[in-house]
Amino acid sequence: MPAAAADYRFQGSLGSRVGAAPDLVEIGEGTIAFSDEGMIGRAVLSFARGSGLSLTPTGVIDGTEYTIEVLFRFDRLNGYRKIIDFKDGSYDDGLYVFYGCLNFYPRHMRSSIPIEADSYVQVVLTRDASARVVGYVDGIRQFAFRDTAALAEIASESLRFFVDDSVTEGVESSSGAVSQIRLYDRPLTANEVAALACAEIRVPLATHPCPDPR
Repeated sequence: MPAAAADYRFQGSLGSRVGAAPDLVEIGEGTIAFSDEGMIGRAVLSFARGSGLSLTPTGVIDGTEYTIEVLFRFDRLNGYRKIIDFKDGSYDDGLYVFYGCLNFYPRHMRSSIPIEADSYVQVVLTRDASARVVGYVDGIRQFAFRDTAALAEIASESLRFFVDDSVTEGVESSSGAVSQIRLYDRPLTANEVAALACAEIRVPLATHPCPDPR
């Protein structure tokens, strides 16, 4: 398995199990709580709608070439629900679940594997030196695009998870839980991402198509 630059497992702590990465920090207006969740059989961090996590500073990974892996669930999936914010909450850009499908706004990338409410899913995002961004759900590629506008470039000292930005002011968020966040200081290959998925929990995949983003 590739070596992670940071590995957060939420076993009663917001600290990383590897490397010298800083602890994650609670942000937002809701609450978070550590617990053991039967459906996944491991420790998780539950978060209320409006609350989430921030990595500050972000120097543990390169802002232009990286991999971010998140194992989580959302309670509600109607509309846009933000997973990762790259611009310290100042812009609406970022990685979302849109009506149950992985989406990178404002590119409106169409995804093929639906994400189910209240079910854990592994989402991976990579960005390489040519600015190519690839999104995966449970090890399967969902979209790829050339990030000429630097939408997925970590341009601030804060990488935020699950909290909406100041543009939509909390509307595009959901309560849920997270079991793992791993950061890699390089873009993983498709085979490496698939191997990570095989090592994590697998969720049942529906067959109905995902809607086109608005």
